[in-house]
Amino acid sequence: AKVQQLSRQYDCWLLSTAPASTLLADIPDPQLRAVMPGGLLERITETSVGIRLGPETLIEAEVLARSESDASALADVLRLLVGIAQLNSQKDPKAAEYVAFLQKLSLKAEGNLLRMSLAISEADLEKLLRQGVVGAPQQGIRPLN
Repeated sequence: AKVQQLSRQYDCWLLSTAPASTLLADIPDPQLRAVMPGGLLERITETSVGIRLGPETLIEAEVLARSESDASALADVLRLLVGIAQLNSQKDPKAAEYVAFLQKLSLKAEGNLLRMSLAISEADLEKLLRQGVVGAPQQGIRPLN
């Protein structure tokens, strides 16, 4: 039923019923793994992401956690990461452009469900894709030209 719902609602989507910790277990960077305190990723039981393309691209995600407090804690961690990115962007004008998009991120914990959404105009999305991903040169990824 969830697959059909996602398929009807979005142009691109994914659904994972595996705990997030199993999906991220192979991340080689220990600092990145350490971002989620207290085994928070182990408390995520299902994740879905959908993208609706158009003049304004909509990216929505739902994270089903084991409990209401886990969903709320995950929202708090994501807000903290956006805040940290905002502080760091004061030193890097290019990063400031990315943070401007992150500030539009809507986070809403409803029971044990965390809903996230972000709307990006087509022009802004094209600009982001042309510039490439922050840190891409270090990862061997070239910006799209």
